[in-house]
This record gives sequence, C-alpha cells and structure tokens, in this order.
Amino acid sequence: MPLSRDYVSQMVLQRFPCGCAIEQLADNSHSITYCSKHKAAPEMYEALSDIKTRFAFAVDKPTIQDEQCYDRAAKALAKAEGK
Repeated sequence: MPLSRDYVSQMVLQRFPCGCAIEQLADNSHSITYCSKHKAAPEMYEALSDIKTRFAFAVDKPTIQDEQCYDRAAKALAKAEGK
C-alpha cells in the first residue's frame, strides 16, 4: 500500500555511515530510517543474552577462549544497557 503524500520524504537531514538516515517529511515531522544492523539490534541483543545464559550452564570446563567469548558477550550486553 503506497504511503500518502504527507508521509513521503521531503529531505534527508542526515545520513550516517551505517546507512541510517533522519528525514524531514512533507508535513515537517521527522522520520528515522534504520540500517539493517540497527533494525536487527533488539533481536541480536535478545539472542546474545540467551546464548550467554545457556553458555554459563552448558560449558563444564571452559577454555580460555570460552571465557574470553563469554566476557565479550557480557561486555557487549552491558554496553547496550548503558552500564
């Protein structure tokens, strides 16, 4: 279904290197168009959180690489939470 003329982009105000863009619409409101990575971020966060939780129970004798991977996941989740 096509968008009404009021919601057609009038001007891209800012385009980011990732592909996200802020646009000013014909009705002077603003719209954010997310790149594919940012669109997927909530699902990626949930998946990483689930993997981290399961990993803690599934690995009996973690290697140094396992521990480093777990720590990277924990740091990425903390960063996403603003910690």
